[in-house]
Amino acid sequence: MGRAPCCDKANKAGLKRCGKSCRLRWLNYLRPNIKHGEFSEEEDRIICTLFTSIGSRWSIIAAQLPGRTDMISRTTGTPS
Repeated sequence: MGRAPCCDKANKAGLKRCGKSCRLRWLNYLRPNIKHGEFSEEEDRIICTLFTSIGSRWSIIAAQLPGRTDMISRTTGTPS
């Protein structure tokens, strides 16, 4: 996979991030194809439906939401 692009920038900025920290930050927050912001009504419906049927298996739920990660999906809160 190689090093995430943020590692070099973080180290130059004086942050002492390890490789794992940089990789996770890249995968969960910095990749250009990740959607940020509010979930659409369709995404909310998918999350609620899947949560009801499979529980809090966020990586499986996120796989059904293009551009969303399990970390972003998880932090939306548990659907009621």
